[in-house]
Amino acid sequence: MPADLNPDGQSVLDAWRGKSVARSREMYWEWRGRIFGHVWNISPILAMRDGPYKLLMNADRSRVELYDITNDRREQHNIADDKPQVVERMSERLLAWQEELPRGPMEAGAGDDAYPWPRPRK
Repeated sequence: MPADLNPDGQSVLDAWRGKSVARSREMYWEWRGRIFGHVWNISPILAMRDGPYKLLMNADRSRVELYDITNDRREQHNIADDKPQVVERMSERLLAWQEELPRGPMEAGAGDDAYPWPRPRK
């Protein structure tokens, strides 16, 4: 690996060997495209997992969703309004992480929760 590369992952080799793996750090991801399919699959652009919580949000905060995935594995009960301190703490770290990413293309409509209904034929 290049000397200036700062990997932010965690080995999960033990999980592949059938052993339990405790997460030692949070996980982050960014989705720069629209997600097609069922309406529940339309997600904000950014996500972060930290302990029992998963935060999904757009960088402009037009959408903010927080789930306790240990108790809501299907992510159907957004608790962002009930846990503003958790949202603030996680969103600060998530947005700081996004700033470290290389710039790249962002598909129009990424992070939008409007279902992309097919257009009628003329």
